[in-house]
Amino acid sequence: MKKKCSKCKREKSLDKFFKVSRVFKNPRINKDGKDTVCKECVYKRIALNRLNNPEKYRELGRNWTRKNPERRKIIRQKYFSSPKGIYINLIKRGRHKVLISQKEFIEWYLKEKKSCFYCNISENLVKKFAKGKLRSRLTIDRVNPKGNYELGNMVLACGVCNFIKSDVFTKKEMLEVGKIIKIKWKKII
Repeated sequence: MKKKCSKCKREKSLDKFFKVSRVFKNPRINKDGKDTVCKECVYKRIALNRLNNPEKYRELGRNWTRKNPERRKIIRQKYFSSPKGIYINLIKRGRHKVLISQKEFIEWYLKEKKSCFYCNISENLVKKFAKGKLRSRLTIDRVNPKGNYELGNMVLACGVCNFIKSDVFTKKEMLEVGKIIKIKWKKII
């Protein structure tokens, strides 16, 4: 079944319209239980409102954040643990150049084995047993500490290995140190 949008005047299938939960005074207009304006036009109107009233939406966001601090904290943690959030964080910190696009980084991150390159602990175990901000997920380590963040110079490492390696150990030396760290992890687990 199709319906004509009252805004763009195009005929679209019913799934392209939002369901109406309120009862209108004139039920013959939307007897199908769907809005008279299509989803696409609704989204365009919302985007235009945001552009025209940025301060209003900023204030709405601030109010929501004040009322929902715990929910906001969970959302931020989830975002900054996602590949996109990790990439944005690398750029924001700005200590070293990021010579890889966001798309390339996300592809690389999703393809990587989710365990520490040096001690081989899995990301799930890191989340379960490690404490602190840096240790709650696998971090991005630059194999050559003097290099930038780019393909071929990045590996996933647990916070412990990344902290110990710093710019002191080479990749080969850190793989040896990783064996000792792996033994320590096994004792904790």
